Amino acid sequence: MRLVGDPTLHQTSIHLLDTVDGGRHWNEVGKKPIVKSIEESHPYLAAMAFMDELNGWIVGAEPNQNGLILQTHDGGKTFERVTRASAIFRGVAAGPKSGVLVFGDGSVLRSVDRGKHWEPAVNLEQLGIHPGTWFSIEAAKFIRDGHGWLAVNAPGGTILATSDFGQSWQVQSEENDVMLFYDLWVVDANRLCALGGGTVLFCSADGGSTWNSTDVLPKAAAGQSIVFEKIVLLPSGRGWVVRDGGYLYRTTDGGRAWKEVSPNNPGGTT
Repeated sequence: MRLVGDPTLHQTSIHLLDTVDGGRHWNEVGKKPIVKSIEESHPYLAAMAFMDELNGWIVGAEPNQNGLILQTHDGGKTFERVTRASAIFRGVAAGPKSGVLVFGDGSVLRSVDRGKHWEPAVNLEQLGIHPGTWFSIEAAKFIRDGHGWLAVNAPGGTILATSDFGQSWQVQSEENDVMLFYDLWVVDANRLCALGGGTVLFCSADGGSTWNSTDVLPKAAAGQSIVFEKIVLLPSGRGWVVRDGGYLYRTTDGGRAWKEVSPNNPGGTT
């Protein structure tokens, strides 16, 4: 996405871009911006997911902090606002069989008819999360066989799992109140990892039946945040994590050792 501002009119617009050559060139998808508004009432857009070439969703928050869902059925040429919620959305996952799952602070909604109708995706009370308890879903991942996972803070870190494309969920792991989850990545049906607190990487090698925490992520230097926001791990052992503040680290051994990546030297350390 591209952010464009006009200081003379105090307006800001967000445009959707796409690429067909691996990122060498980018073009605007539609003739009009996704959002155009005065700066004081500009919505916050947090995440995007497409189910196929035509159907996609962007989520975030309105200026009044209500949840916002934008959807397209023409590959991003046009977007329309759909169901709003009282909580901020910070993530979205979409697939032909799992439907669309939007999630964030205090709310998780699911649509199985390409966004026409939305319903709560998780019965929190059945999972032992009492009504009125603060909770936040940080990440959602699905694989093709119907298995999927949610990383939840409520208030401690919890992993929820499904084996039926999100129709039902079970608590797979619960950590104490100190442990919070910030992201989740699924390598394959057996291997998955979640970013915990500080330098802890929380991983499973058996599809989530058992989990182990290891203190392997780089320690924060002076002035750096202790929070890691995003993680990607590949079957080859290569992977990356992003520290809050824009610091990028890479691994080549599945997450046992990490090196900081410099913008001027992508293959080495700063």
